[in-house]
Amino acid sequence: MTSRVRDCESANAHYFHRASGSEGRNRRAKGSGLLGVSRANAVINRRALAYTRKRKEPWMHAAHQKAYKGAGMEGWVARWYTRTRQNDMADFRREAKAVADRLASGASVLEVAPGPGFFAIELVKLQNYRITGLDISRTLVRIATDNARRAGVKIDFCLGDASAMSFPDECFDSVYCSAAFKNFAEPIKALDEMHRVLRPRV
Repeated sequence: MTSRVRDCESANAHYFHRASGSEGRNRRAKGSGLLGVSRANAVINRRALAYTRKRKEPWMHAAHQKAYKGAGMEGWVARWYTRTRQNDMADFRREAKAVADRLASGASVLEVAPGPGFFAIELVKLQNYRITGLDISRTLVRIATDNARRAGVKIDFCLGDASAMSFPDECFDSVYCSAAFKNFAEPIKALDEMHRVLRPRV
């Protein structure tokens, strides 16, 4: 299990399907290297940590810190991150096309840690998918919801912890997670949760 999580952390984008039968417990992850954001995330964490040493932000509550390593993605950090990722829209479109090629029309998709929601928005533009985005950041949930509204698409962005999802078992056809495992305080639990909410592939 640990080696599989380590593999996930080394890749930039992860797209999960649940295998049927006895293979169901083998977390199968297919990665693509289109979203190279590890350097950007490292910069964000360094800047945010330096900032919060000087000023205690009200959004840095215990529940958020427990679920997310580093200073977190709230307030000005989330807004700064959103502005930087707007420069990568071509990458989001290419990644969305690659994922859409492996999804059936109307599939239900969970994106874990969608951030500003750019990937989910590009994906739903391609097909009539039912997309849910789960993020630990209140600021990013608001930003993603606003971005989807402005784009004229319907996506359910909600607040939650990847390691303790409130969704029922086997409720999504696919789960997508990009550049986030390195930020999870409990990556193994997060991977277990992603597997739990996936429907077995027939």
